[in-house]
Amino acid sequence: MLQATQHVIDVPSSKLEAQAKYFTCPPWAAKPKQEWYLDVRKGETSIGQQRIDSDPYYLFGRNVNICDYVLEHPSVSRVHVALVHHHSGSVFLIDLDTKYGTLVNKKRAPKLEPVKLQVGDSFSVAESSREYFLMCPGCTVASTESPKDREVTPMALSTKPKGLSDAASTIISVTKKAPRPEDTASKEGEEETPAAKKQRTTDPVELPSAIECSHIVLKHNTCANPVDRSRLPITRTKAVATSMLDRFRQEILAVADVEDRMDALARKAKMVSDCPDTCKKGGSLGYVKKGQLPDSLERAAFALAPGELSEPVETPMGIHLIMRNA
Repeated sequence: MLQATQHVIDVPSSKLEAQAKYFTCPPWAAKPKQEWYLDVRKGETSIGQQRIDSDPYYLFGRNVNICDYVLEHPSVSRVHVALVHHHSGSVFLIDLDTKYGTLVNKKRAPKLEPVKLQVGDSFSVAESSREYFLMCPGCTVASTESPKDREVTPMALSTKPKGLSDAASTIISVTKKAPRPEDTASKEGEEETPAAKKQRTTDPVELPSAIECSHIVLKHNTCANPVDRSRLPITRTKAVATSMLDRFRQEILAVADVEDRMDALARKAKMVSDCPDTCKKGGSLGYVKKGQLPDSLERAAFALAPGELSEPVETPMGIHLIMRNA
């Protein structure tokens, strides 16, 4: 059971329990006393705002069950970045040891180290084109400066709290995978042999055990259950359903940006998909493992790279388009 120490007393227990594996609220964190939000921009256009002034910290990433704000770009890590409010009034960003990193004001942020943000600073995650600008109505850059900020240094990450492993810190809990023998070039002082190099470079690529997907399905009059999501009979033929999905696919692929393409599929799924369980969620299937989808749909889905959209795929349920989100 997590103890409600002073620096986490304002964090809901359900949030702490869900996120404890990925992040531990640091002792210098505090619930903000001013209004803070992120202005989300795509190019020069503001496309929304995200409030970040209710809790001492917020997590951003792809994992819908862990993160406070879900980012859909396939290059984003499941738990990618944390924003933490300091008790002095400052705001800090921490990249959670991600593969594709985080940019602060267009410059690469160090991993697992707090980086102080000023009002008006921006950050972007992985290969996403969206930028997040830190905003505080009534704040100025000077008002976010404090001598107390020096408490937040990389050295603060070295103290291990009770109950966490040696790989954990007061801020982050990170599990490092041990390198595979084939991933290490050689033992110290030895060169990799040609045979070892050939073996390492010709090994088959290991396919993911689970992928995140969304889909659109159109039923037809000869499918297994020819009724739409309103329980009305389906009269369209298989050829018509396929032709409709071909057109939808071209419309979605005409969107250049991957995130916008995912949004386009989600909007279309809400409008036309005949799957009552996923249409309200924008066609999201969540994370699926092998054996959970019909064979033809599974083969198509696991052959996709993140961000790719399949051709129409037939299953007993109907005709599908499936997109791999991650």
